[in-house]
Amino acid sequence: ENDGRATSSSTTVSGNTWTSTGTRKDINGKVYETRSVDTYSSDGKTRTFSIEYSADDGKTWLPLWKGTMKKVK
Repeated sequence: ENDGRATSSSTTVSGNTWTSTGTRKDINGKVYETRSVDTYSSDGKTRTFSIEYSADDGKTWLPLWKGTMKKVK
């Protein structure tokens, strides 16, 4: 993180999908659950991802980032 804080997480890999879950503490000390899913194309040229967070111990998940990256060369 660019503000000096870090997210602690663990990652599992199943085929081309990487799933990470963990926790993050905000600047006021509030702890959030985090979840990210990255899926890589079989040729390794495309990655789709989504990152979510929960402020209620995983009952409700809210989107933080979602996108697609493609290798151009």
